[in-house]
Amino acid sequence: MWQDAFSIGVEHIDNQHKELFAKTGELLDELRANGMNNKDRCITTILFLKDYAIQHFADEEAYQISINYSGFAEHKKLHTQFLQDVLAFEQKMIDSDFAETVVKKFADWLVAWLLYHVVDADKRIK
Repeated sequence: MWQDAFSIGVEHIDNQHKELFAKTGELLDELRANGMNNKDRCITTILFLKDYAIQHFADEEAYQISINYSGFAEHKKLHTQFLQDVLAFEQKMIDSDFAETVVKKFADWLVAWLLYHVVDADKRIK
């Protein structure tokens, strides 16, 4: 999924983005191969995303502050919303016992967010 064109030119941030793309790709591959109700893979992905949000967003926000990025406040709101959305999807999946429709919505949302955020919002940091 990762393409070099997605790079923002900050190695440690780009490496974190690559990891997020890789984990998302693993989730999609697993869901395609074994059906949309793969509870274990969903749990693993949610746990990764929660850890990712804490570490990566802190790193990215520190970098933005270091370069006086004018869009910092708005960008930080996107990060906060991401974590809220991940937690909401986690609860929906648990409540539905990882129903296929909910898992598919989560996977679709994750891909859309990833492409928008990294390819659009993060590219503006350059």
